[in-house]
Amino acid sequence: MKTLDEILKELADGRMNVEEAAAAMTKPKLKFRVNEERGTVSAIGLRQPFVLYADQWRLILEQADELRKFLDDNAHLTKEFDTTIDRFKRSQERSKATARKPKEPS
Repeated sequence: MKTLDEILKELADGRMNVEEAAAAMTKPKLKFRVNEERGTVSAIGLRQPFVLYADQWRLILEQADELRKFLDDNAHLTKEFDTTIDRFKRSQERSKATARKPKEPS
């Protein structure tokens, strides 16, 4: 996945047209998979797979309107996941944030 800066540069250089740029910036589609051994359903395409049993998925779907309202009401407290940042860059940022600092000589 290309970063937003890479997409904008290719667009400015004429190596990408507007339709291609828009497609490159769209959110990925979710895919669903059944684990036949456990009987669970996974949503693939998020930061991490989201796994629930079928009745739990149905419960969420039944309450979709309430969830949308909750998200709207709390938008000022929530963040959006930036899909334009590539995975390598995110892993580098996480590594820097969790890296141990060398001990000071005593």
